[in-house]
Amino acid sequence: MRQRLRTVRTLLAQSTLGTPLADSDDNLLARFVRGCDSAAFTELLRRHGPMALGVCQRVLGDGPDAEDAFQATFLVLALKAAAAPGPSLRAWLHGVAYRVARNARRGRDRRRRHERAILRPEAAPPGPDPHDATELRCALDEELARL
Repeated sequence: MRQRLRTVRTLLAQSTLGTPLADSDDNLLARFVRGCDSAAFTELLRRHGPMALGVCQRVLGDGPDAEDAFQATFLVLALKAAAAPGPSLRAWLHGVAYRVARNARRGRDRRRRHERAILRPEAAPPGPDPHDATELRCALDEELARL
């Protein structure tokens, strides 16, 4: 029992503020790829999450769009973990976060332009004059007469 307690104390002393021992990003990625080790993925998220969220917020501003882009960044990591470069994972995640956020901003801007165009009456294509609905009224009268 005393030996186990010493081992635990040694491990805690080597770790930072009680967090797991520092393992390289490369090893954490390998653990995640080999066995879907959620603790390894959680550690990668803890290490690199603030940086990725910061990138997304700088591109998109604070709010749900940045949070969605942040989540998408780590979804890309989960899907492409085997191809992610362990030694330069931080730089790789930065690039992914930037591209995801930039694409989200483009989509958001495109959506906003489309919504503005719809709301502007001068942008709407000309339709039939509602005051000149003679043909429609005639058809309606014919159908009512058949009843």
